[in-house]
Amino acid sequence: MVGVSLRIAIVMMALAIAAPAAAQTAVKIHDVLRSPRLYNEHDVAVFGHVRELAAGPQYTTFKICGAHCLNVLAWGHPRISEGEALSVRGRFHLLKEIDRHKVHNLIEVEKGSL
Repeated sequence: MVGVSLRIAIVMMALAIAAPAAAQTAVKIHDVLRSPRLYNEHDVAVFGHVRELAAGPQYTTFKICGAHCLNVLAWGHPRISEGEALSVRGRFHLLKEIDRHKVHNLIEVEKGSL
């Protein structure tokens, strides 16, 4: 009986530790901009409107905006349009280089996730 309880406790503890690491943090754009180092290299989810949509050879860039904006790099060419309301989920980078251009405050989105 003690062995079963111990196994259950270990499994529960492992799940409690693993779940937050796998989850993305839903945040407001201004919170990320207020404390960007806190979110650097972490997965985030934000909601806003698409602005400054541009296609590169293997990617699409745009800004996701509320009162403030974050840059977004989406691998591939998602079917989104200027002004569209959108939830963006991906890895936040304080600084990312794209085709020799340095971009600050960027969310990198996996191909096919938009």
